Amino acid sequence: MYEKLMKSSASTRRQFITAAAGTYLGVHVLGNGATAWAKDPQNNKAQSVIYIYLAGGASHMDTWDPKPGKAEQGPIKDIKTKVPGTHISELLPMMAKQMDKIALIRSMNSREGSHERGTHLVHTSYPPWGGMELASMGAWTCKLKGKLNQTIPNYVLIGGRGVPTEGIMGPNYSPAIIGDVKKGLQHAARPTRIAEVDYGKTLTLIDEFDADFRKKYRSRKVDAYNNFYNKAVKLMASDDIKAFDIGLEDGKTKERYGNNGFGQGLILARRLVEAGARFIEVVYGGWDMHNNHAAALRGRVPALDRGLSGLIEDLNSRGLLKKTLVVVASEFGRTPKISQRNGRDHWPKAWSHVLAGGGVKGGAVYGATDATASTIKDNPVTPQDFNATIAYALGVKHDAVVHDEASGRPFRMGGIKGAPITKLF
Repeated sequence: MYEKLMKSSASTRRQFITAAAGTYLGVHVLGNGATAWAKDPQNNKAQSVIYIYLAGGASHMDTWDPKPGKAEQGPIKDIKTKVPGTHISELLPMMAKQMDKIALIRSMNSREGSHERGTHLVHTSYPPWGGMELASMGAWTCKLKGKLNQTIPNYVLIGGRGVPTEGIMGPNYSPAIIGDVKKGLQHAARPTRIAEVDYGKTLTLIDEFDADFRKKYRSRKVDAYNNFYNKAVKLMASDDIKAFDIGLEDGKTKERYGNNGFGQGLILARRLVEAGARFIEVVYGGWDMHNNHAAALRGRVPALDRGLSGLIEDLNSRGLLKKTLVVVASEFGRTPKISQRNGRDHWPKAWSHVLAGGGVKGGAVYGATDATASTIKDNPVTPQDFNATIAYALGVKHDAVVHDEASGRPFRMGGIKGAPITKLF
């Protein structure tokens, strides 16, 4: 019976390996993952990153860099924060109370005003390069920082696609992709109709039937997919899989983060940090507000306010904030001038990013825009500088070189000229 089953199974195993993430575990190729909270060789630096990406280009004037009293400010006003002299949007009252734990970078700038190019630049430190998708900060972090947990995915993408991921790093650095946080890893348990001993025999026989294929067609991709298959099976049998189940959180914690996809995604991100994941990106889209931006912001920012403040509070109370770098980024800002459609358009000349934890000095403001948030007045920061700063927080070299296998070209985490903002630490 097993031989018949295995002959049919072996012929489809290659398809299973490439599709298993979506059909069996509910994820894509798993990233690298060493024993949970094994000793980190750079334990004086941040161990993990939670990277929150506001896809679409968030308005800096209506979030982190308001200009009170200026006509360009529009209907969204400013409020005081816990740090004297630092004001942020009135739509961020919870974060105003957390200002002593975060650092604002108000001088982000680039030349990339399209979503695709800006997203690629912010994630990889390079604009699109001859049609290539280069490696994201998640892949770089896992490559240079190494592993904490052999079982849990090292790199997880929550809530969205359409952002650069492993790129030239290859499938060994692909993220596990979670579309619906509440469902977690779907179909991750052994089918109840198959006894555990029979299931083990099945896996062993499949492996034996596939050995010739692996030997004949040895390549980086085949090895990576086989590695994924083995990791997927190991994860299924491990208690670490519980990290993906936010249903284990109590109601008070869920309320703290907000009962919405974004807030619950941040709960999952915190659980994965606890389990030993290196890099978790949470995508929160809908910031491309060309029309009626004030109403759109009032419907969008409160979830960011509650979720981000809940995450920072929770990490801090659990003693995780010092070893977790929290990032809030976007591809560009929005025009200072409000259009005839009552919206703001793309504006790469100035925008804001946020850092917290991971050794970052809370209450800091780095860089400044002019009186109308149109251009950079002090300390300009490029996406390359920002990504070099992430590397600095992690204790890895932002200028370490990785060569693309196909072209032989060298690439760096901080791009060609990126330099870390060490004053933030």
